[in-house]
Amino acid sequence: MIDFKMGDWRTNVSILGLMNILDHSNLKYDFSKDKQSLLIENEIFENFEKYYFSYFIDTYEKFIPWYRIANYKDNVEEYLNNLSEFDEAKLKDLNNQIDIVKDYMRRKNYIKVYELIDENIDIEEQVKNLNKINLKKGEELKDKLEEVELELNKLKEIIKYVSTDRARDYMGAKGVIYSYINRGIDGVSFLFRQTKERDIFIDYKNYFIKPLEEYLDEDKEKYKFECFSCGSKIKNLSINMNLVKNTGFDSARKTSNIWNHESDFAICPKCQFLYSCLSAGFFYFMNEGIFVNYNFDLEGLQIINNNLKENAIAEINRPENAISYRTLISTIEKQYERHARFELNDIQIVRYIDDRYKFNILSKEALKIIIDSRADINYLVKAGYRDGSTNFSIYDLVIDKVFNNQNLYSLIHFLIVHLISEGAGFQRFYNIHHISRILNINSRIIREEEFMTVEKDRGKLTDLSKNAGYHLRKNYMDNMKDEKRVNNRMKSITYKMLNALKTNNSGSFMDTLINTYAYVGKPIPIYLVEALKSDDGLRIVGYAFVAGVNSYDDRKNDGGEDNDK
Repeated sequence: MIDFKMGDWRTNVSILGLMNILDHSNLKYDFSKDKQSLLIENEIFENFEKYYFSYFIDTYEKFIPWYRIANYKDNVEEYLNNLSEFDEAKLKDLNNQIDIVKDYMRRKNYIKVYELIDENIDIEEQVKNLNKINLKKGEELKDKLEEVELELNKLKEIIKYVSTDRARDYMGAKGVIYSYINRGIDGVSFLFRQTKERDIFIDYKNYFIKPLEEYLDEDKEKYKFECFSCGSKIKNLSINMNLVKNTGFDSARKTSNIWNHESDFAICPKCQFLYSCLSAGFFYFMNEGIFVNYNFDLEGLQIINNNLKENAIAEINRPENAISYRTLISTIEKQYERHARFELNDIQIVRYIDDRYKFNILSKEALKIIIDSRADINYLVKAGYRDGSTNFSIYDLVIDKVFNNQNLYSLIHFLIVHLISEGAGFQRFYNIHHISRILNINSRIIREEEFMTVEKDRGKLTDLSKNAGYHLRKNYMDNMKDEKRVNNRMKSITYKMLNALKTNNSGSFMDTLINTYAYVGKPIPIYLVEALKSDDGLRIVGYAFVAGVNSYDDRKNDGGEDNDK
């Protein structure tokens, strides 16, 4: 039996990937008593290369080129059985599919495996002979039906070839290698450009499995080196960490990064095998991947990431990104409900974006804010804006700041400015009610209960300030009796207050506050004055008050909905 112990994020995501591969093929494994180590039998390695590629192919089948070719079978059958109904829309569809087939199946990566699929079929020649059907001026489609039938039958034979089990194995493996596996590892085995082994299954076995099996049988007592990752004894430094993509440097070419120019940045065959599973631990959608490094135990690690995948799949048809923060937060809430101690642990979130890793630490404080702010956060799901040609999700912007332990004042300021102004190239899909929810979240971030001296008002400063601003607006309306004039006056007041807030100028803010209340003949609430004695108090009161004076129903063309109240 061999064990893999939890460690840094690379180790943990690789262990999760290994578990995913084993689960997919219904293979057994176990945990240590503390659930910190994965235990598997050595017999599993006998056909592991098949289990390995099967996981990736089955998981991402609908997103690889092989599927786009094989899945056209029903279209071909329908067109052949109803040739009399074949129209120009179907011709366009057929020609597009012919382009897809000729594009993918003439690529070098696929050509290399054709002889492994069926050496008796010259599939390259079949693809070469496949031709699009173009209507010349004056020609009618009905005169081309024989040609259509001919090309459909050619395509049918190609699809028949592609649909075999061996074609799916090899073409499917090529698809996942260059779309998913290479996001985690690169430059070795079947991902080494100069590899001499055409059979990717054999290449994987020779590079990752055989060295591991030999290593397990070796007497390591006299080995003087240690694995950089797990600390196991190793004979030499021949295997380095460079196979893990974008997490290190080339120690052979850049020796200046190494102490005394001599590298000990080496790993054992056991870790080399484990890291080959790294990509199986991420959940990928489009160009993005995500992994939650919950390191309390392997059971929790598996549950939280499996829930993440399930939530993401459920979100695929929504306008938000399938692995957006919304998906992540939903997953975290489920884990929180499962495990009370979950709240006490900081969590590392690893996102794979634009061929790079992005790391966030979700601290226990940030987690508490998210759990306590569930209603406010969920309210922001559809809120956003377009600046130029770029769309922004306010939900994601808020969560990103929470993850990074930042307050929300700069975002609130930005949103209010664009709420009351008409900027060229800016479209808003939010309203003051969304900003009010962000203020609620921010009050928890900054712990506003510390800014009130009156016990009964502790934790209520944001709400009190919003209400004060709202009622001031009503008083202006009672005095002016003209909504347009009131709106213009509120904009003027808002601009003055925002300028004061931007520079932390409590004197300027107070002057504006005095003038506004003097106009309606009302006293300034004492809690507003008390809070202005500190910079934090100024911002709490200021932004909440500004939100209040702009609290009218502005739901037209802003993405708001009637149920967002």
